[in-house]
Amino acid sequence: MKKIVLFFAILLPFFLHAQSNQLAISRVLGGQYKKHPHSIEVEIMSQRLEQYHLTYYHSLVVEQDSIVMNQMAETFMEDVPKATEKEIKMRGSHLVYGFLQLPMVDGKNRFAFFKDERYLSPTDNPTITVIYMEGPASLEFLKQKFGQQ
Repeated sequence: MKKIVLFFAILLPFFLHAQSNQLAISRVLGGQYKKHPHSIEVEIMSQRLEQYHLTYYHSLVVEQDSIVMNQMAETFMEDVPKATEKEIKMRGSHLVYGFLQLPMVDGKNRFAFFKDERYLSPTDNPTITVIYMEGPASLEFLKQKFGQQ
């Protein structure tokens, strides 16, 4: 019995470290919303990302469902306190835009992006976009690269 307790005591710091690296947006990306009828999910791990200095890209775009869109915004906001750098734009109590640089994991920079078109420009089919990225890119480089498109 003492060996089992000692084993778990040794593993506890590793478990807690793994939990601290978990992001709330991981519940959005690859989670319940990917089967939503008005969603598009993209996951890329290929050489196509080299021009962006990224090794991993995962995005989800959802339209025409205010409840889901609000849940996605709330989930993204859970990760804001974890960010080492952030740029957030609010309209009243609504998240309009967010770009987060998250703590490195396994030597990789991590980034999360959020955009809610409902508060940016009037459109018949507004969307919410959530993106997670990893790689050697800097936050400034990604802002410039994505700002050009």
